[in-house]
Amino acid sequence: MSSIDEIRETRIKKLKLLEKKGLNPYPAESLREISLKEAQDNFDILEKNKEAKWIAGRVMSIRGQGAITFITLYDGTGSFQGLLKKDSLSAEKFDFWNEVVDIGDFVELQGTFFTTKRGEKTLDARDWRMLSKSLRPLPEKWHGLQDVEERYRKRYLDILMNPELKELVEKKAKFWDVIRAFMKEKGFLEVETPTLETTTGGAEATPFKTHHNDYDLDVYMRISIGELWQKRLMAAGFPKTFEIGRAYRNEGTSPEHAQEFTNLEFYWGYADYNKGMELVREMYIKIAEVV
Repeated sequence: MSSIDEIRETRIKKLKLLEKKGLNPYPAESLREISLKEAQDNFDILEKNKEAKWIAGRVMSIRGQGAITFITLYDGTGSFQGLLKKDSLSAEKFDFWNEVVDIGDFVELQGTFFTTKRGEKTLDARDWRMLSKSLRPLPEKWHGLQDVEERYRKRYLDILMNPELKELVEKKAKFWDVIRAFMKEKGFLEVETPTLETTTGGAEATPFKTHHNDYDLDVYMRISIGELWQKRLMAAGFPKTFEIGRAYRNEGTSPEHAQEFTNLEFYWGYADYNKGMELVREMYIKIAEVV
């Protein structure tokens, strides 16, 4: 098995081949006309119209032999199969693909859509372009990243190879979207408060300490989401406020306890803790229904 350095050296040679042919391995623009999800969702119309379209994505697999190559592209919205044939793509473009393209590269294909004998939705490529030449390999397809520490250090690769983790990131975003919409629907005003404070407030936690050069002043990264500031806003005449933001606590780290995390705090004038509890209960019911 080749080492990472050997693989990188081989891929750099392929990058040089692209440049020698006068092609930019990292162009600033893409010709993509539709996402891969749109290709999937509108496939029947695209197949019927026989209109050539540009699609783009990362090469996740390459398989085939001789004059035919099947690939799988992934663009973050979905996956799609592409077919490169020597007789329809041209021998020069087909052979050059085999010379310079690897799994992990970002490419774009132009072609028409059809269904294979196995029922696979596919684009029959008539042209292709390199969008970004990858100099390092992706994790092995079936086993992914096995080392736990490497998974946490290279979370982007772990997410790329693990659809369940990608879904978790999307659910987290939806989780906060639902909370934000819920609080605004209840008449709360979203605010932003300082993350650097001269005194920490809201909890007994160890803060991160830094120094403000211009004021020659020690400051702390907040350990709560603007508790003191939101209370001051109540004094200023805002009875219902909330903030979704980052808090920082310089203590204990584990997979379940990050030192930097997202939190919600809200303040509600003319309401006691019973009303607050009922609001939170209603909010969690809403989150469960939507997320």
